[in-house]
Formats: sequence, structure tokens, C-alpha cells
Amino acid sequence: MRHLSIALAAALLLTVFVCSSQASTTSDQGANATSHVWLTVNPTIGVQAVTGSVNLGTLKTGEIYAPVTFRIDANTQFVNLSAIVTNLYKGDDGSSPYSIPVVVTKDVAVSPGNGHATNPHADVLAYVTHGQVSTPNGSFMGHTTEVVTFESSENGHYSMDVDLTPTWNNADAELPRGEYSGFVTLFSSIVL
Repeated sequence: MRHLSIALAAALLLTVFVCSSQASTTSDQGANATSHVWLTVNPTIGVQAVTGSVNLGTLKTGEIYAPVTFRIDANTQFVNLSAIVTNLYKGDDGSSPYSIPVVVTKDVAVSPGNGHATNPHADVLAYVTHGQVSTPNGSFMGHTTEVVTFESSENGHYSMDVDLTPTWNNADAELPRGEYSGFVTLFSSIVL
């Protein structure tokens, strides 16, 4: 009887061992793991002319101005803006001796849709030096403005139309008739 008890105990122990070994193998037939992934969104900015061509109307003598609209899209709340405004030259020819000059004593007015210049600046760009815009029709001489930082009220991004309004003045009553043209270029950059 004693041998039977030992044999029964050994058989029971072997059964438990085999069953527990099979349970362990079953649980290893599937598994998973998780990996953390991430990326960095770099600051970006884009600008385009909304009004690629602006008709200033007609003028005999005096001052003339008109808004030129640009679209700025940036994923930052602050942007730097500056501009080059050229004189208006007869016949769309930057080498013409006939021109209507930029009024450098009047700042370029800046009208952002949902933003303003940061302190202590008003929403203007003052002229600081001479500049030029190169085109297939030659170089058009003009004036370059200072760089001013603007802030958006759009919660972390700067996506809006911005109007630049420069002023030109024709003081020459005998300026030859014809079409006079030039360029307004907006420069924008992100502020980190």
C-alpha cells in the first residue's frame, strides 16, 4: 500500500508539473511592446502677394498711396517685417530717367489683420536706407525699411493678410505722360 501511495503521489506530481508547463507555454504564444515616438515641428513662414498688381489710378501732381496686400502664414506668434518700396518708373523700365519718387519722410503704414507691432513701435515701417528690386526689366531703385517685430493675437501662430501702404509724390508738373510703375516687396521672418 505504501508503494501505491508513493506511486500515486509521484503520478500526481508529474501531472501537476506537465499541466503547469503547458500553461506557461500557452501564455508565451502572444506578446506586445510599446515604443514612444516623437518629432519636432520646425518653425516655418510663408508670404505671398494677395494683390499682385495694384492700380494706383491717375495722378498729375501730388501724393498718391494705396494698400498692397500680402498674406503671411507662420507657426510662430511673432514675425519680423520689413519692406523695399521702389520709385515708380515710366514704361516699367527701372533705367528710365523719368520717375515718381517714394516719400521717405512718410513711414510705410502696416495694417495686420489680427496683430500689432511690439512695443515701442507703432504699426509702421520707417525707411532707413536705399534699396532695389531686380526684375527681368532691370533694377528698380527705391528705399528699404527698418525691421519691426509684429505679434499676432491668434494664439500661437501668425496667419493673416497684412496691408502695406507706401506713399509716392510727383512734384513735377511737366513729367511726361504715360504709365509709371514700381514694386513693393515684403520681407518676413520668424522670431524664435
